[in-house]
Formats: sequence, C-alpha cells, structure tokens
Amino acid sequence: MKNLVLFVVVMLCGCTQMLPATSKLEAPGVYTVKAFGNSFANIDKLKDKVDKKAAKLCGESGFTYVDGGLQVKQERTYNNGGTQSGSYKVFSKTVKCGEG
Repeated sequence: MKNLVLFVVVMLCGCTQMLPATSKLEAPGVYTVKAFGNSFANIDKLKDKVDKKAAKLCGESGFTYVDGGLQVKQERTYNNGGTQSGSYKVFSKTVKCGEG
C-alpha cells in the first residue's frame, strides 16, 4: 500500500509538466517572454518563470510589463479515427528592459 501511494504521488508530480520560459526579441530592449505548462500547471509558477527569464534578459537595468497574461489553449489530436483533446496554459508577457 505504501508503494502504491508513493507511485501515485510521483506520477501526479510528473503530470504538472512545465517547460522552460522562452523569449523573443521584438524590438531593442523589448522581449515577449512565454512560459508553457499543461492543464495542471500552477499560474503563479508560470509567472515566476516569466519573471526569472525577464530578469535574466534585462539584468540590473530591470524591466516593466507592457502587456500580456494567461491563455488557456485547446488542442485536438486525431489518431486512428478518434479525436482526443487536451488543454495547456501559456503565460505570456511583453517586457521592456531598463525601466524597472
């Protein structure tokens, strides 16, 4: 029984998959930073990933948010005549360096 509980806990922890934050240079000193996670991902953790990536990109000059927020996206997969759908979360912010 103890092993079963441990197995379930480990599997649930693995279900909150979150990928590293990504960034795209939009203009000099302006970046779009995104963090992705599946439907179990915590919004605060996604925001923390965006904040850390923005701080790394902008360094000591700091940053301010220009726009952005949370998006929940639905994706359909077609497999052997069946349709499966799942959702995932994207937390996206546009940041401007040097004004933090």
